[in-house]
This record gives sequence, structure tokens and C-alpha cells, in this order.
Amino acid sequence: MLTLKEAYGHGIKREKEKLEFIKNNSKYNIFSIASGLRANCITKFLYHFYEENNIKKSKQNLYTTQKLLEFMNKLENNKYFPTQLNKLFFLCSDSKEIIANFKNFEINSIPNLDYRIKQGHTLGFVVQQILKCDNEKALYYLDIYETNYKSHILKEYDIEILDAIINEDKNKIEELLKIYLLAKNHNKSSEKGMLSHNLLSYEATVFAKLAWIKGIEINIEHPLLPIELLPINPNENYEIEYDFLKPNYVDIKIHKSKLKKKDGFFERIFKKN
Repeated sequence: MLTLKEAYGHGIKREKEKLEFIKNNSKYNIFSIASGLRANCITKFLYHFYEENNIKKSKQNLYTTQKLLEFMNKLENNKYFPTQLNKLFFLCSDSKEIIANFKNFEINSIPNLDYRIKQGHTLGFVVQQILKCDNEKALYYLDIYETNYKSHILKEYDIEILDAIINEDKNKIEELLKIYLLAKNHNKSSEKGMLSHNLLSYEATVFAKLAWIKGIEINIEHPLLPIELLPINPNENYEIEYDFLKPNYVDIKIHKSKLKKKDGFFERIFKKN
């Protein structure tokens, strides 16, 4: 596996290549390019946080990661509303803009919403409702997750910790976070084998950050929990890093130049029967 520094260097090179490709070609798969840039932004976040200890750049990277996901979501008719915990890591950016965009997103616009609910893919909905301070709806979607989502090693703790956050039970939250941070549980994370796995726990960090956003100050020291990202401390400003993400950017080719791509894992899950 590449070191973080090596991965960062490769990522910068790939980023330049993708942006040059957009500049020099009239036909390109903008969705694929945005997806690749998003993956690279995650690597940049890890590098700026763990190698440079640069909190400002780290939060900028997380902001851009979510802006790219918003863009991809718009291109694909809202298929990509975050439902997995690692996709909710953007909360650590402290950007009021993207947190508000997530909070105010209309979930009824999601294709195959009924199917997603039937399968229990509702963790993102729970977090959205917690941010909206609608505990009743948060508990409604949490109950759907408990009833419909397939069993996995940490499912019962997902339910317990979200319930504790809703009820503002700090002691229970901290007790459950320590369970996520146990090596035996962390090693069963979906991120195992990824560059980030030995650096942080996405699950523990997202839940701890959500607690902070709700005014519950979590104080746990652990190598897998980046405590510097937990207090609410936004950058003075956030930069739109790519032209195609700018609000007034007009390019008819954005849609018309999309090349046909094969269905990915996500599409196969939620594709209409």
C-alpha cells in the first residue's frame, strides 16, 4: 500500500490530468471526473490533517468533497444523497453552507425512496432530522433502520448511539463511542483496507461530531478519533475549487457530453426492478 505522502503526490498528479482533460476536450464524462476528484479530496484531507496538521486545509478538503457529491447527486437525479456514515464525514468541515444543504434536502426527490426505506437505508435521514431538531422524525427513521436494515456487527450500537444523541445523553454517547473505537470493532469497518483505516474511525468521528453540533461536548482521547475536528470552528471562507462547481458556471456540455457508463454498485442496489 502507498504511504499517505505517496498517495497525496499521485492524487495531485491525477487531479491536474483530469482538469487538463476537461480543458482540452469537448467530450468527457463529467460524473466520472467529479467522482475521481472527490476520492482525491479525501486523500488530500488525510494528508493535510495527519501530515501537515493543517486544520484549515483539511476542512476545505472536506467542503470540496461534499460539493462534488452534491454535484454528482444533481447530475444523477438525486441518487447520491448520503446514507452511509463515511459519506457524512463532511460534517467535520463546519461549513454552514453544505450542512444547511444537507439538512434542507428534500428526500422525497430521491429515486426509489420507497425501496430504500424498505431496505432500511435510512441512517442519513436520521442524521438529517437530528440536525433539523425533529426528534420525532429522527426516531421514525431510526426505527425503520432497526426493523429493515440487514444485521451487522455494529447495528445495535448505531441505534443506541443515535438514540443517545437524540436524548442528549452524554455519558451514554461516550460509552458507546469507546465501543466503536475497540480494535475488534474498528477492524470490521467498511473502510478496512483503505488508506484511512489506520488513521481514523469514520463511525466514531461522525457520531462524536454530530453530538458536538447538538451542543454535547465529547471529550475522548483516542488515536482513531481526530478531536481537533470536533469543536465547531468553521473557516472564515471556503473556496469553490473547480469551475464546474461554481453557481454561475454555464456549460451545456456538462450534461450533453456525459459518456454512457456501466452501472456501479450503488446503481445496481437501487435500480428499478
